[in-house]
Amino acid sequence: MSIVKDIKCEYPGCDIIFFGDGHRKYCDEHSKLKYRKKIEKASEDDANILIRHLSHELFTIGRACDCCGVDYKITLYPKQFIYPRYCELHRNKFKRRNYKGELHVGSI
Repeated sequence: MSIVKDIKCEYPGCDIIFFGDGHRKYCDEHSKLKYRKKIEKASEDDANILIRHLSHELFTIGRACDCCGVDYKITLYPKQFIYPRYCELHRNKFKRRNYKGELHVGSI
């Protein structure tokens, strides 16, 4: 059983008090889609590449890692177009940042 009470809208700058059961944080106006945070699209440092091919068979190609330049192999599958951009050592974003020297770990 939920308790109905007066709730203040949590949207910054809004002082509207509305009648609700405690699960809502925003008034009717600020519950609309246009006030919700936008999800960021994939950045340029996306971990995948798009390889379009018309092959109906499995085959393997070689590719150089965009981070370290080491050659690695990708197996291309029929009807699949998204493949890894980095070698096994740099598929993790943390490892790529660490390799590039962007990760600064404080001394212990």
